[in-house]
Amino acid sequence: MKACPIIYFIAAITISFVDAYNNVIYNLAVDMAEYCRISYCIKGFGNYDFLVDAPLLKIGDLPLACPTLTFCQDNKDIEIVQILNPNIKEAQMSGSGYVAINHAKKHIVVVSRGSYTIQDWVSDFEFALVPYKRCSLCAVHKGVYAATEVIKKQAWNTIKNLLKEYPDYELIATGHSLGGGLTVLVGLEMQLDFKKRVTVISLAGLKIGNNHLAGFIDKTFNSSKYLEEVNKDANKTQFGGFLRVVHEADIVPLIPPTPLYAHGGIELYINKVRLPHPQGSTEIKGMYKFEPLSSQLFNIITQKTLQETLTIYEHNNYFMYIYGCNSTSIFDFIPGPNPQDEGNITAAALRATIINRSTSYSQSTSAVSITTF
Repeated sequence: MKACPIIYFIAAITISFVDAYNNVIYNLAVDMAEYCRISYCIKGFGNYDFLVDAPLLKIGDLPLACPTLTFCQDNKDIEIVQILNPNIKEAQMSGSGYVAINHAKKHIVVVSRGSYTIQDWVSDFEFALVPYKRCSLCAVHKGVYAATEVIKKQAWNTIKNLLKEYPDYELIATGHSLGGGLTVLVGLEMQLDFKKRVTVISLAGLKIGNNHLAGFIDKTFNSSKYLEEVNKDANKTQFGGFLRVVHEADIVPLIPPTPLYAHGGIELYINKVRLPHPQGSTEIKGMYKFEPLSSQLFNIITQKTLQETLTIYEHNNYFMYIYGCNSTSIFDFIPGPNPQDEGNITAAALRATIINRSTSYSQSTSAVSITTF
């Protein structure tokens, strides 16, 4: 599949602001946050499984599948069809999630969960891009690519059968944090494989690929037209687009902090720190524009320890408190490198890690791109 790199680049840097938009989109984003919260009921936290002390997610009707959450009790028409929990070593990254069907709203929802702690991800992330075979000059994070392939092996037959049984149901992909990045590629692959309109709602997602991939994603989901219609006709913009939800001062959507990585989709920005997040506290910011390591990111990091930085309220709260099958975030229990010195990884160490890896990758990418593409 060929496309013009120049067009992709322009698509990646275009930006527009929409102060008001229809409440259908807002309500869908809030619904997807609920689905993302449910994903943290899935077992698979490794050494931190003991923290999930509530009944874990099960296949079946939602009230019985996750009895500790109010949303589950209030939605008897939702069913968990399949739980995705691949081998982490095989996936190289998050690959957990689930497939659900909502008969009341006629939705088939594929949810990706961020299974690793943010601390582990920052420490292990290598900023490595590999070619994405379905798009000319496109490159994708290798861990995301590998995890998506694992999810496809597990979930694609299930999705295919559901679409065959319920052809008029909308197909939606969503995820939070690392799952917010993974769901972008999962949604893109669904759009390409199933030849059906797919809606992607990513919350707090990291960047997953280069400018060419972002442009290909925007072309596939027709982001420019979606942005034009977003405040005109709810029926045209409720489904079929890619919405990327970002909370003010959340650092994860800024990572990797290099112009070699870019976001696709339309940004829905939450400009109010504390809950609640009504529609009036959100705005459509439009398509992606690169933000360098700015004073915002440095201020967040320099004033806190690593543990404080990576457990910030802004990342944990998107319309609601998302983490955990109970009221406590798993991140509240993650220790520092020494049990007697919890959280004492300095902000300077984190900043140095990000900058060094970003700079190293930037300096080497030209040679890599010449031989890779």
